[in-house]
Amino acid sequence: MTIICTKLGGTDASNGQLADVDDVVETFDVTAAGVMVADQGSSTFVYTGSGFDSGANHTLAVSAAELRNANYLEVILTFHSIAISNGSSTSSSTLRIERNETGQASWSDVLATTTVSATVSPPGNSDSDICLATLRMIVILTAGEKTNGIDIRFTTAVSSGAGSTATIVNKQTWFRMAN
Repeated sequence: MTIICTKLGGTDASNGQLADVDDVVETFDVTAAGVMVADQGSSTFVYTGSGFDSGANHTLAVSAAELRNANYLEVILTFHSIAISNGSSTSSSTLRIERNETGQASWSDVLATTTVSATVSPPGNSDSDICLATLRMIVILTAGEKTNGIDIRFTTAVSSGAGSTATIVNKQTWFRMAN
């Protein structure tokens, strides 16, 4: 059984109850949203910040100690993406995920740049593509990453024509270590 909201005295969660981000943040006594929350018992990290929203990139680091001799790093990203185009325009948003052994210069793709929402509207019309998605990927850790830690970089890009809009927003990113 899990305790929810320890800052408020805590209550038992019941079977089937889902904890939202606020519950997770309060349960692990984190005072600022957007930080990485570490549950040292289960080797899980949660990131809810906006560091890689709409046309930005952000790197999250997991140290060798935090990996706990894991062989795999599971990355679970939930994001919201919107592309709206009006009258002869286009809009799109893309996502790229890369990995790097901590302290090294070269990055390699976990997920090559991928369009997650896109629209093309004919003259005089409009089109929209609204997406809430969860992407789950398993990263097989190299010997160097196990020894030195791993950095995961998320890069988003948005493109939109006149009168159009595109966004991509991180809702929740989980890292889970596994053997």
